Amino acid sequence: MKNCLLLDGSFACIPIVRALSCNYNVFTCGNKKDAYFASNYASNHKLIDYSLPPKVEKIICENKIDLVVPGCTDLSLDAYGKVDLDFGMAIKKVSSKEAFHNFCLKLQLKSPKSFSTVEECYFPVIVKPDDAFSGKGVTVVEEKLDIHRAIDSAMANSNSKKIIIQEYLIGQLHSVSAFKQPDGSIFKFLVEEHCNQHRFSVDESFVLHAPPQWDEALDEIINQIYSEMPECVAFLHMQFIVCDNVIRPLELMLRCPGDLYSLLIQYSTGIDYGALYINSFGGTAKNKVDTLVSQNRHVKRLTLKVSPGEMVPKIQVPSNTIDFYRTIPAGYLNTGELPLRYAVIFLEVEELTHDTTKSLFEML
Repeated sequence: MKNCLLLDGSFACIPIVRALSCNYNVFTCGNKKDAYFASNYASNHKLIDYSLPPKVEKIICENKIDLVVPGCTDLSLDAYGKVDLDFGMAIKKVSSKEAFHNFCLKLQLKSPKSFSTVEECYFPVIVKPDDAFSGKGVTVVEEKLDIHRAIDSAMANSNSKKIIIQEYLIGQLHSVSAFKQPDGSIFKFLVEEHCNQHRFSVDESFVLHAPPQWDEALDEIINQIYSEMPECVAFLHMQFIVCDNVIRPLELMLRCPGDLYSLLIQYSTGIDYGALYINSFGGTAKNKVDTLVSQNRHVKRLTLKVSPGEMVPKIQVPSNTIDFYRTIPAGYLNTGELPLRYAVIFLEVEELTHDTTKSLFEML
């Protein structure tokens, strides 16, 4: 059996490891001792800082690694880009919010307008760290009086000390994962997303089984993006807002999203997202897309979070639960400034509509 190194050790990688395990002896890595694979599969976990190329290269040599795959974090993707230099060049094109905005300008995609100075802004605007995630340091500013406070917050949450100021758009948030097949065709999954517990952090999502009115426009955008990528890129994941049936791209990543997004796809469609992901990085998973039988199930993914200053509660798992993953034990106090994820749950529901009353969250 061949050996594979997955540049991650978090619980979000469970579906990827499952798919890899069919054909590979899988090693995971990361420097967090309490990470899922470090705690539960220590014999095959390498406790290293995978952002350091010599550490990764040593594992590759010592364990005769045949395949390297990025995990579900930006750090993991950056590390992969240091192993595959061609892929690394593609990452640089879209890795930050500013880089992706410039990428969209080149392709004439309708990403939100960006402002280089405060004087240029017309309000409301949204101020973001250029390199942060999960809503950290993000502020909507209604008037000029408050913009410098928002800039300070964004700067404080940016490792690169860079920010981006853009027009604030109101519309429906979506994401799409698109896999490029060897024959050049694109196989995609479209998901509707909602932010209930925090304004800029997704916690409710479900697959759209029927093509929306703007589906062809989305296909065109995906093909345009792939046209600017090297041949080694066969997977992309984009988040976007639809405003008046117009697609406005927000962010692009070339790695698997977190919070078990892959399981949402698998439970909703029957298709092994993890296997497709592995194949897109040159691996050989057990299943190929043309041999999988798809299904349409009404499944919701809820990411449960505890507010700052509150303790993680116990959960009464409802009868329509398909799967449940707890990431933080009950009783843990959230001492941070943002809501903290403590569980991910998958529910089979009658209708795939937004839970505007938040009754599902209250039920848990």
